[in-house]
Formats: sequence, C-alpha cells, structure tokens
Amino acid sequence: MKRKPKHFVENQLQKLFIVSMALIIILMNSFVNTAQASPERHEVVFVMNNLTEDTILLNGVKPGIEVYTLDSAKDGLQQMADILSGKSDIDAIHLLSHGTKGQINLGSVSLNNDNIQNYNDQLEQIGASLTEDGDILLYGCNVAEDSKSQDFVKKLGLVTGADIAASTDELGVIGLDWELEYTTGSVEALSPFKKGVYYPYKLSSPVMYYTTVDSSGSVAGSDDKLAVFNTDGTNHNILASAFAKAPNRALLDMPNDRILVWDNVDKIIYSYGLTSHSITPLANISITGTIGSMVYDYVNQKIYYTTIDSSGSSAGPDDKIGVFNLDGSNHQILASSISKAPNRMILDTFRNRALIWDNVDKKILALDLTTNAITSLAALTITGSMGGFAYDPIGDRIFYTTYDSSGTVAGVDDKLGVFNADGSNHQILASNISNAPTQLALDLGNDTVWIWENVNKQIYQYNLNTNNLSSYGAVTITGTMGSLLYYDGASPTIDLNGSNPANLSSDFLPEEDIQLKFSERVIGGSGIIYLYNTTSNSQIEAIPVNDPRITGWGTNTLTINPDATLSGTVAVRWSRGAIRDYNDNYLIENSSNTYYSFSVASANTAPAFTGSTITLTVNQNAPATDITGLLSVSDTDSNQTLTWSQSAAPDHGGQLLFTGAIASSGSTQIAPGGTITYTPATGYFGSEAFTVQVSDGVATATKQITVTINAPAPQNSTVTPTIAVFDKYA
Repeated sequence: MKRKPKHFVENQLQKLFIVSMALIIILMNSFVNTAQASPERHEVVFVMNNLTEDTILLNGVKPGIEVYTLDSAKDGLQQMADILSGKSDIDAIHLLSHGTKGQINLGSVSLNNDNIQNYNDQLEQIGASLTEDGDILLYGCNVAEDSKSQDFVKKLGLVTGADIAASTDELGVIGLDWELEYTTGSVEALSPFKKGVYYPYKLSSPVMYYTTVDSSGSVAGSDDKLAVFNTDGTNHNILASAFAKAPNRALLDMPNDRILVWDNVDKIIYSYGLTSHSITPLANISITGTIGSMVYDYVNQKIYYTTIDSSGSSAGPDDKIGVFNLDGSNHQILASSISKAPNRMILDTFRNRALIWDNVDKKILALDLTTNAITSLAALTITGSMGGFAYDPIGDRIFYTTYDSSGTVAGVDDKLGVFNADGSNHQILASNISNAPTQLALDLGNDTVWIWENVNKQIYQYNLNTNNLSSYGAVTITGTMGSLLYYDGASPTIDLNGSNPANLSSDFLPEEDIQLKFSERVIGGSGIIYLYNTTSNSQIEAIPVNDPRITGWGTNTLTINPDATLSGTVAVRWSRGAIRDYNDNYLIENSSNTYYSFSVASANTAPAFTGSTITLTVNQNAPATDITGLLSVSDTDSNQTLTWSQSAAPDHGGQLLFTGAIASSGSTQIAPGGTITYTPATGYFGSEAFTVQVSDGVATATKQITVTINAPAPQNSTVTPTIAVFDKYA
C-alpha cells in the first residue's frame, strides 16, 4: 500500500482538530444554555414557634433555603400568605407544625376537613406563590394517617394547586422517621435539613380522650362511646360506640398503643387499639360496690381500683381497694372498710404507694403497695362535690376540682385547688371558673392544668406560672362524661447526642458522672437503670430509679453517679416503666447494648507536686519573690492543661500572684509557666503559711508552703563618752 505524503497527514490532522474544537464549543454552549434554563431551586421553610426547641430545626435548614418562624399565638396560615404575597417562583414550601390525624395546627388556626373551605383565600394565595410544579410538604404527625385524613390532604392540593406530601405516622424522635409516606402528584422536593440534624421530639398535637355513658345502662347505646378531640376542641372524632353498656372509666396505655376501657355493667375490661381501631375484651371481673377510681400500673400490667358501698355514713366491706392483672387473674382485695367513701385514688409507684381520698371525712390515706398497710396522711376542709383529682409526683401535690349543687351558674365551689399530700399548703387557685368543673388533667411539663366544664362542654386552661385561667375550646358531647384522659402527643425520648457522654463517644473519664438528657422533664416510675460491659455482656451495676445515686428528677437531665469504676465499653439500659414524663408516658424499655453506649478512656493520672521543699525564707518587707521552683509537678497523662492557682491565702496578709501559671502535662517534672510570686505583708515578721493547687481539669493536687519572715537586724549605735570637768571658779 502506497504511503500518503507527510503534508497530507498533517492537513488531515488539522481538519480533525478544527472539527473537534467546533464540537466542544457547541457542547459547551449547550451546557451553558441548559444551566441557564434550570436555575437553582427556590424553597421556603416555615416553623411554628410552639415546637419544642424549634431552634434545632431553624439552625438545621440547608444553606440557600429561606426560613421563617410563625407565631403560634396568631393565625399561622395568614402569616404564611402574607410572607409569600407577590411571589410566584417558589418550588417547595416545607411546613413544620404540630399535627394530628387529618389536621395541621397553625397557631390560632387548626386546618382540617371541616373548615378548609373557610380558608380558601389564604390557601389560594399560598398556592399562587408556587411554580407550576410546586410542592407543599407537611411535617406534622399523622396528618395523612387514614383515608379520611388523606381526603383532607387531597383537598389541600386542589385548593393550592400544589403536589402535597404528608406523613401517615409520627415524625421526629428516635426510632421514628422524617419520611412523608403519602403524596398527591409528583413531589420533587427533598428534605430541607442538613445531614446529621438531630431533633428528638415529636410533631404531634396534644389530645383529650374521653368516654361517655348513655342513660339506659341496660344496653350498649350510641352514647356509650370512646372519643377524642384536640385540646382546642377541634378534630373531634368518635373512635368507638355501643361496644359496652357503661364505659365510665378509661386508662391510657400508650406504650402498648391502646386505651383500656371499663364496662361498669358487665364488669369487663376492653382494649381499644389506637392503630388497629379494634376492640378486644381482656377480662371479666367480679366486683361489688360502686366503682370509685381505677388506675393503671403499666410496669406490672395491673389495674388498681376502689369501690364505695351504699351507706356512706360508715366504712363498710365495699369501701375497699382491689387489684387484678389485665387478663383478670390474681384478683385481690388489698384492704376493706378503709374509709367511708374512697372515691378517688392515685398510684405513686415512685414512692411505692397509692393515695386514696375519703370523700366523707375529707382525708387522704396512703396504702403501702408492699405491706398493704393503710396510713392516714391528712384531713382537709374542702367544700363542694369532688370532681377531678390528679397528682404531681415531683412536688408531691394533689390538684382537684369541686363543683357546687346548682350547675346552672359558676359559684364559689366551682373551683380548682391544690394541697400537698401531707395536707399542708392548701390553696384555692381559682373559683367561679365554670358551671361544673367535673374533670381535670395535668400537663405539668407545660405547667398547665386542663379543666372540663360539664354543663357548657368547655375546656379551660389554667397556667400555673401566670395563674391565668382561659377558655380554650368547646366540644359538642352527648351522654354523661365518664373519664377524661390527656395525652401530650409525645412519650419522653433520650437525646443520644446531647447526653454526656454522647452515644458512641470514646473520651469518657472513669470518674465522671453519666448525664442522660431527655426530650422533656422526666420523673421516676418503677424500675431500674443498668450499666453493662458490652464486651462480656455482663452487668456492672443495677440502680433502682429511687436510689440517691440518680438525681435530676423533675428536669430533662438525669445524673447517674455509679459506685463502680467504669472501664471498657459501657452500655446504659433501663427497664420497662423506669422513666416517664409528667403525663404517665413512659420511656420505651431498652434492653440492648447497642442503643446507647460509650467507651471509657484510661483512668486519669492526677498531678502530684514533686519538690520536697515546703519552706521559704524571706526578710521583712521583702519584694515579690518568685516561687515557681517550689511548685513543679508530675503528670504523665498527655494533652492536658495544668493550671496553678491559690487554694488557701497566706494567713498573715501576704499576697500570692499567679501570672500565666499554666503548662502542658506529659512529664514527670513540669514547672509552671509564667510566674508565681509571694510578697509578705508590710511590717510583718514571723511565720506564715499558704496553699497552692494545680489541676489537670479532672483532679487537683495541693501543696502547703510555710514561710519564715525574718525580723529586721538590730542597728549599730556609737556612744560618745562624756568627760566631766570641775571648775573651781564656777
């Protein structure tokens, strides 16, 4: 084959180079045009300011996304519409608020299926701010939980013209998620949060569960029901009806996702599944007398109850306290003829007792849950009929309501009161509060007492900080109110990153205390906190929750001071029912070594003074003397800062001065940096002592120095002799 001439090959290469460059320029222009046609997304985050520690969310939003806080005391929907007014280029709106089934709570507005048409103007204005493919993401618990809730989400999408994403379950909190499982349309927006943002709280709304009883009693009627509503009176739903003849008592069992209901005619305990919505009879119990109170021991799965006999004038055999297991087994009468009318009871597992109210003699009794011994604690002067009765386990206080006999007007005996369990410090917090305040519920985590007014069917809120009573919401309820139960929407959770040590940390020192941080203030239940060695899976220590080694109850941080010296990798566990919040919501049991663990660093080597000299000699009125040479130490730990300072001042007025007296550890002979000087008090001589200390941030060593201050030397004097001369002529 004949070879091409050299100049021919060069020409071909030149042509290929020109064509390649042209193609690159075309591709670059195409890339530039494409980039110009696809600008960065414009997204907005709204955060209601009534979310717990909302600053975590505000600070956790990705850079470039606009963030706005909404005032929960005002109309949040209108605030959003005002902020978005005039915009039309928003790709996504992220809304973080409390939510519940089929509802988002926006301050003074609770938006749901029943009222969405009332807010069309605001919703259309919000929708107008979005691009054609714009999204709205609702970060609130259970907003799209069931088909009815999802109808609300669809309506919201139709009014705003947006693709909507919402959650079918709880959001936030350890073990749960931030996934919005239900969507309408094609939602393109991703999470607005930076990677690693940790928010240990739920975004669910507080609610009231209640039972009512109809007037017949012989059959299960439509007013024999279990229902729920938000504390502001919205989102009122009947959960179950005509399933029992007289459901006059109910108990929350949130860790098991259910409500326990007592049928007072057939004497049956039912379980209502909050997720399954199924009703299951658990047990039939033979109980005589009129039921007074029922309380639930979540730890041991038992129900305690009181009954009242018909006389009321004397303590009879049916004035008693009993207990049975949830399956009906082991039914026992713990005490009988205990009082004339034991119609209220509180379970205080932290102190291993039940508190019982005698409604005739107006006194508080205590039942020891181990010995069944009854003790009279106090008698009180209380007028009116007893209504609600609730306990503050940290303050050891009992809150109550009474109501007068009229029912048609608010009188002086329509009141809220409180007293210590020993009867002291009895106060009337509010009177004339409503026509018939027959029920109350405590939310001490938010310093609130909720009161149910049974004539006008009204919820009142009493603020324990401001002593302000306000009407909060009205609910249309038929039938006679049986039980009223408050659920704040969140069980306590442990903040793994905020605890000390943080989960999986490796720098915890053996002599340090363990500090567990929670999502809310917690109190002790009945159980144990365990420390385990994860390598051998062996128990290091078991500490009952009422042991003095655990402190901090009533706050959101517990401090554990174990007896054992910790080493290796340590896991913290806790038993069922050990820790709860003020509303009897329990921390989920942890029996795992992997949920919360940390590695213990080597034991700290305390600094030690090395010099043997403990004395110093100076003269009276001597100037400042450098004493750093007396204060060398040994500390073989590395990377610690040693700091010298005064422990005890000179005892005769001398002065110590420390200037930059620090150094790094890691040697057996370490002199203080900077200077340390001693100056005796002016005019003083004799003996003086002071103490210097050195700390490595964990341990401290001290050294006492004794100073001898010399007296001034005696001064020499010249004596001039005097010669006497006798003058005979004088």
